[in-house]
Amino acid sequence: MNIGMSLEKVLSKVTTLPARLMRGAMDERGSLTDGKMADITIFNPKTIDGKASVANPNQYSEGIDFVILNGEVVYENKKLMGQRGKPIRYQG
Repeated sequence: MNIGMSLEKVLSKVTTLPARLMRGAMDERGSLTDGKMADITIFNPKTIDGKASVANPNQYSEGIDFVILNGEVVYENKKLMGQRGKPIRYQG
């Protein structure tokens, strides 16, 4: 997949940048730093493919192996394994 920027730049735009923009609501997220919540998505960049659309939004993406929320595996091999996360509310 070529979208005109490096994988590192893309990851920054979907992790640390939103956490900084949502000050207060996401202070405990956005980076793997001591004391922050460990929210991690493990994926294969060669096979990642979003399947959701406006008409059919509840589709799992291809290429996502695991989702870990606050250290707990909640998604593995196309199956939800645990509780869903909590909504993040911006108060700004």
